Amino acid sequence: MMQLIATKRPAAEKYDRLNFVRDDGSSAAIDMPRQGILPHDLLHYLLETGLGLCGGFLSLVAAGQDARYVMELVHAPDRRDILRDAVHAEALVEAMQTQLWSGCYDHQAFLYGLQTASEFRGIESPLAPSQDRCMALFEAAIALNRQWSALPAYQTLVLEFPSANAK
Repeated sequence: MMQLIATKRPAAEKYDRLNFVRDDGSSAAIDMPRQGILPHDLLHYLLETGLGLCGGFLSLVAAGQDARYVMELVHAPDRRDILRDAVHAEALVEAMQTQLWSGCYDHQAFLYGLQTASEFRGIESPLAPSQDRCMALFEAAIALNRQWSALPAYQTLVLEFPSANAK
């Protein structure tokens, strides 16, 4: 299991911090921009684990890839063919983010967000999860956001992400 250690920084800061500690003890870290909802990278955790995605952002980091390099690849439209699964995971996360910003889950809006996020990257949309599955993930995101929001500055939230070896 790879540990994700999310650290809340003081309110005046623009970023929180996410550290990754892999099975082999190696680590990586990234800043998480504050967006008023569950941080994007923690939403990756929910969707990648909740949908059993392999090859997404966190799977690549767990396998030893540099987190910043993977972030650049999945956000670069001209590199979409290299990491198709990671780009699909990114589109799913972005589509769910729009639902969190709206404050309620709308499956048709989610599907539209998934389609537009995929089209922007020049790839076909991944197979969309069922409405019930998406609603459950949305509710899990709301619950994790409550937990994250309640953390005081300098406190951490630790999550376990299954490594490639454990799958």
